[in-house]
Amino acid sequence: MNNYIDVEGTAKNINDALEKAVEKAVAELGLAREAITYELIDQKKNGFLGLGDKTAVVRVFYEAGAASRTENFLKGLFERMSVQADMKIEEEEGRVNVTLEGDDMGIIIGRRGETLDAIQYITALAVNRGEEKFVKVAINSENYREKREEYLKRLAVKTAERVLKYHRSIALDPMAAHDRRIIHATVQEIDGVTTFSTGQEPNRRVVVAVEGGSGSQKTERQGSVRGGKPRSTYRRNRRPRNANGGHSAPANDADTTAENEAN
Repeated sequence: MNNYIDVEGTAKNINDALEKAVEKAVAELGLAREAITYELIDQKKNGFLGLGDKTAVVRVFYEAGAASRTENFLKGLFERMSVQADMKIEEEEGRVNVTLEGDDMGIIIGRRGETLDAIQYITALAVNRGEEKFVKVAINSENYREKREEYLKRLAVKTAERVLKYHRSIALDPMAAHDRRIIHATVQEIDGVTTFSTGQEPNRRVVVAVEGGSGSQKTERQGSVRGGKPRSTYRRNRRPRNANGGHSAPANDADTTAENEAN
């Protein structure tokens, strides 16, 4: 047991003072008496000539659970971030659930939940460091996780509808792995479309495509579809510039038609 706290207890005799100190430690830690060990590290005599009550200073050793390790780490982290957060922590088999509340939740959540994801990731690393049994840490704030999931499901459905309508693949913005899984799972329920991931972290993204489509199928980036119609990536019959920087004479209709047919 590497974790410990020092507590004091005062009574008329040292034995009673020691017992009070232990009881105080058990209550503070929220542990059963059997879950701790302790040792007397100091004793003080109070009053005139030491004839008053006796004070026992006791060092209490305990094994910190996953919930306790999570709380201690987050307290230190938020102190360094200069943010305030109220924590509600619940521990179940193999998992610790943390709900955060307070005025600084915008800072803690961050853009698209990136800060919240980072906090969850490093907290899990800290909580599981040196432990034989892995514990999953899930951190949420203001129901952000649920709201994010609903948004991603709507995005997946809307994107799939555009892919089916225009027969173009659409590449979504880069997103975290758990967000990509929501997109994949949602699109799997829609006939005629499929998904795959491309790119390297942190720029890995989901592409929604027509199921069984050809490899030559054009791909739109998320945001390139406006007003319900794909935005063209080039201008037709654009006049090329000549060597002097000016525009060359336009091609005649026959040349243009032949070029289009060849392409």
